[in-house]
Amino acid sequence: MASQTAVYIVGARGYSGQVLVQLCQRHPEIKLAGLCVTDASWSPSETFPFLSGVPALDVDSVLNTLSKDDCVFLATPAGASNSLAPKFLDAGAKVIDLSGAFRLPPDERGSWYPLDWPADLDFSSIAFGIQPFDSPSQQTRLVSNPGCYATASMLALIPLLKASLIETDWVVVDAKSGVTGAGRKATESLLFSEVDEDFRAYRVFKHQHQPEIEYTCQRLTGQEVSLQFTTHLVPMKQGLQVSLYAKSKSTSLDIDTLLKAYQDAFEQDPFVRVEAFESDQGESVLAKTAMVKGSPYAGIACAVSKGQVFVSCVIDNLWKGAASQAIQNFNAIYGLDSWSGLVEVGDS
Repeated sequence: MASQTAVYIVGARGYSGQVLVQLCQRHPEIKLAGLCVTDASWSPSETFPFLSGVPALDVDSVLNTLSKDDCVFLATPAGASNSLAPKFLDAGAKVIDLSGAFRLPPDERGSWYPLDWPADLDFSSIAFGIQPFDSPSQQTRLVSNPGCYATASMLALIPLLKASLIETDWVVVDAKSGVTGAGRKATESLLFSEVDEDFRAYRVFKHQHQPEIEYTCQRLTGQEVSLQFTTHLVPMKQGLQVSLYAKSKSTSLDIDTLLKAYQDAFEQDPFVRVEAFESDQGESVLAKTAMVKGSPYAGIACAVSKGQVFVSCVIDNLWKGAASQAIQNFNAIYGLDSWSGLVEVGDS
C-alpha cells in the first residue's frame, strides 16, 4: 500500500477493544485516526495514557471525517454494531465487526440476537473471517469477526470435517475461558471474590456461539454437526481452551493420519501450531493456555485411541479470539500479509 490506512475504533473501552488499540498503534500500515466515544462519561486518556495525538470523536464526527476505504473496527455489543455498521458502510468505509451481530443469517439470528436486520444490508456480501478457512477478499466491505469460543472450536473441528475423519452425529466441545471473555461489566458474578477459586458452567444449551459454529461448519464443509457445546468460566484473566471429543469413522485411525489433517489445513497459516498431545518428549505444551497468552497464536494438540478422537485448542480470547484475528482480517481486505503487524508483538 502506498500510504497508511486511516482506522477508527468504536468500543475501545472494552477488553478486546483495548488490545485492538495496541495492535493498531503498532501496525506499520495503520494510522490510528480516532477513537469513537459513545459514552460521554469516558475519556480515552484514562485508559490509554500512552496515546498522543489520537482524537476522541463521537459517531457523527467520525461519519463526517471518513474517506473512501478508511476502516472502522466495531468492538461494540451486537445491538450497537447492528445500528452503526450500515452508517459507516454508507459513508464509504470498510467495517470489521467484533460482535455477533452479523454472524448468522437473518432467518436464524433472531433467536440469539433479537434485533431487526438492517435494511439494504445483503447477508451474502458479509465475510465471516475465520482464518484461514474463510478469509475475506480485497472486495469485502463488511467482515464479521468470529466469536472467541467459535474460533477455537472451529479450528479444532473443521479440519476433521474436511478430511471426513469423524462421525458428525455426536461431537462434544467442552470449552473454558478466562473472565475477560464475559466482557467488561460490573456484575456480582464477575467480582474477584466470586470468581477466585471457582469453576462453573454457564449458558448451557443457550450460548450464542453454538449456532455460529454449527452454521459455519455446515456452510464451509457441507456437513451438519450434532454438537454438544458447553462453556465454563475459569478463574484466570484471559485464555481459552476447548476440548473436542468425537468418534472416528474408522477404528483404525492413527495419530499420523489425524495430524496430517491438521497440518494440511494449516500449512499456509503462520498462527496455528499443531502436534500430537503425547510424544516421546511427554505431553504437548500446545495444550497450555499460558503458551498463547498475549499472542495471535493458536495451539492444537490431538490424540486418538480405539476410534475416539480428542483435540485440544488453546487461544487467547482477547487476541486470536477477537483483536488479533480482526487484524488478520484487516490485512486480508487491504491486501497485506496475514502476519503484518502481528509477528513481533509482545505479551499484553
